[in-house]
Amino acid sequence: MPYKVWAVNEILTAADMNTYVGNQTVLSFSGTAARATAIGTPVEGMVSYVGSGVVEVYAGTAGWTTISGGGGGGNVADDTIQPNFNTITNNYTFDDNYNGVSAGPITISAGATVTVGTASAWSIV
Repeated sequence: MPYKVWAVNEILTAADMNTYVGNQTVLSFSGTAARATAIGTPVEGMVSYVGSGVVEVYAGTAGWTTISGGGGGGNVADDTIQPNFNTITNNYTFDDNYNGVSAGPITISAGATVTVGTASAWSIV
């Protein structure tokens, strides 16, 4: 997805709105059917709210993937503990050259996959 930084006093055109701004905001829909009607061809990285607290990101060939919180509590104990869920229910792909860490044990639900990219690592401690 292309990104653009506008110069001071540069005019924001309709084409800029469609090419840049529309792809870099959270788009709100009443559901996935409404989103499919409004977005003919999604661009990787698009984010949409589809109701009932569900936010999804378009992950290219993986399709729309739900974005979830970090574990139902955020950082605790003076930001020294980061809780996380122990079950992965959605597909996730580590981009090439990115690493990740999870506190285990971790269960990957039936139908969900985790893909680790080239020169990437996923550590479960």
